[in-house]
Formats: sequence, structure tokens, C-alpha cells
Amino acid sequence: MLPMPTAKYEMTDKQSAEAGEVVVFGRVNFVEEGKELSWAGSQPGKECHVVLVNEATSKAEAYYLKGYGSFYWHLPPGKYEITGFTWVTALTLTGRMLAEFTISPEQQPTYIGTLVVSFPKGRFGGGYSLMISDEYDQAVAALRTRYPALQGAPVKRLMQLGDNR
Repeated sequence: MLPMPTAKYEMTDKQSAEAGEVVVFGRVNFVEEGKELSWAGSQPGKECHVVLVNEATSKAEAYYLKGYGSFYWHLPPGKYEITGFTWVTALTLTGRMLAEFTISPEQQPTYIGTLVVSFPKGRFGGGYSLMISDEYDQAVAALRTRYPALQGAPVKRLMQLGDNR
């Protein structure tokens, strides 16, 4: 049984991570019938969040997606899993997934890649597939715009898909 989220977070515009935290960045890209989806704006009845589990504590937290799904999480070092999503429109769709990543204690910003969730026949038309893509250069450019004071080159540690049956 998957842990249920204890809280939902909307990331703030903090300019740096707190002591003991690392800026973890990447994207969750939802694609429906070949079209990228956006969570831009706050349209009532349209939102999406992913569930992130810290393996050490088994604590699950939900993180809202914004815009085209880019995220900048502030996390302590450790092993993590993205275990599911909830997509709310007129109807609610939930799905499970397993994308794993590790944040090392070196305190460097860490790029974990883009998790692509694809609904080739639409969200209610027969399932979805998952893949990891590498958009490092674009992600680092966006990171430098968001966090201009960050020093050094971010490390790349792409998440890995687990058994998603």
C-alpha cells in the first residue's frame, strides 16, 4: 500500500534552500493526445499534484504542479520516490507511478530530469505510459533565472523508473 500524503505544498519563491536542504529541480510533463498540458493560472477545478515519499521517513507529501510542471523542491539529502499523481478537472484522475532519485549530502543543486506522463488516447482512453527525459540545459537556464545567487554547476542525477505495474 502506498503512503498517503500528509500535506499539500505549493512551492514559494524562496531564493535559496534552508540549511540542510538541497534545491532539487526538474519537471513533470503531462502529455494528452500528443499535447503538453499546462497548470498555469489558478483555474477553479483544474489542478494536478504529485506525491513525493522520503524513503527514510516514509512521509508522503503532495506537491502542486505549476505552469508546464517545472519544480524546485527544497529537500534534505536522501532517497525519494514519486509515487503517484492526482489530476483534478471536472473529474478526478489518480495514477500510480514509481520514479526514484537520490539526493547526496554535498548540498549542490541537483537536476533529476523530466518525468513524462503520456496519455496517448486521452486521460480516460486506455492508460498512460511513463518515461524519463533529459532537458538539463533548459532546466539549468531556468534555475539560474529563478535562483541567480546559486554558485557552481548543478549536478545531474536523473530519476529512474521503478516497477510501475
